Amino acid sequence: MADQMTLQGQTEAKVQEARPSFVRRWLATIGLLRESKVAIIGVSLVLFWVLAALFAPVVARYDPNAQDFAALADPLPLGDAHLLGTDHLGRDMLSRLVWGARTVLTVAPIAVFVAYVFGCAIGMLAGYYRGWVDTLISRVSDIILSFPVLILYIILITTVGPSAFNIVVAVTLAFAPGIGRIVRGLALELRTNEYVAAAQIRGETGFYIMLIELLPNARGPLIVDACLRLGYTIITIGVLGFLGLGLPPPDPDWGGMVRETTTLMTIFPHMAVMPSVALCSLVIGFNLLADGLREISLRD
Repeated sequence: MADQMTLQGQTEAKVQEARPSFVRRWLATIGLLRESKVAIIGVSLVLFWVLAALFAPVVARYDPNAQDFAALADPLPLGDAHLLGTDHLGRDMLSRLVWGARTVLTVAPIAVFVAYVFGCAIGMLAGYYRGWVDTLISRVSDIILSFPVLILYIILITTVGPSAFNIVVAVTLAFAPGIGRIVRGLALELRTNEYVAAAQIRGETGFYIMLIELLPNARGPLIVDACLRLGYTIITIGVLGFLGLGLPPPDPDWGGMVRETTTLMTIFPHMAVMPSVALCSLVIGFNLLADGLREISLRD
């Protein structure tokens, strides 16, 4: 019996070693998330909308822009034909919600990722090289950050026109300076560590030290901040859609869905309430995930 248990333990160890490193990292991350109830709730909310977006063609029974003129007489969610009812144009609400989730969960992560690429680049340059490089980047960042974020979005979108690409550009320009400040502070703290001095003695380039030595060791606070910024970006996309500056119609846009049905809210409240609840639940999910990650990091 003891020999069998020993053999089983050796087999499991070999399986663990055979797994790709990224699989082990993901399993470790999932194990950490289980330590926080807040993180589990946040992951559940985000995962719900991610699955809805991925399986939108299966979940949605209708094309999001298809009109059912027979439903115009009674758009309330009462029948089997339209589980969540229809909007003022006879379009199925469930279909527009899940396809709108796909739009939001495509544009927002791309926008935040691009903002982080630029923000990490300027933050690492300022924190590692300091001197005139730090001064120049800090002053330009101060100028951009002096503008109210929403005003900056409106100016950019009204100038270049509403589109998914322009939303990514606007988010990048608005978020990159703030991300750069966070990365700069982390780089100033980490550059004094011994492994940085060892890399310099080995003759490694500044690019290598910033990318391989500094940035991975700053990932903890940046992951938490990224979750929060995803929530901010989703709110921004909703606000721009509500102001008529979001994604161009007829693409499903949660903010645009609220704007289109505002005048009918007192008669058919589900037209505005449902996309608002969808928007809030997704933002709350990312915020709770960020709080859970912060809680786990403080325990460590």
